[in-house]
Amino acid sequence: MPVQPAQIRLVEYPGGIPGDETWEISHDPTPDLCEGQVEVEAQLITWSTTMVGFTIIDYLNRPRSRR
Repeated sequence: MPVQPAQIRLVEYPGGIPGDETWEISHDPTPDLCEGQVEVEAQLITWSTTMVGFTIIDYLNRPRSRR
């Protein structure tokens, strides 16, 4: 039985630290490849430096009692 890859999709742009409602995980089957196409397997993802900036700003704007 072929493995169905996990796909993580952004559902809504986070206004701070992303929660579970920000993402949608599905296991859609991989479509058949056409001539000239290739399939790759990603084993590592990175967090965008832009998102790190947004989460730091959100953290700094919180009251000290919530940090």
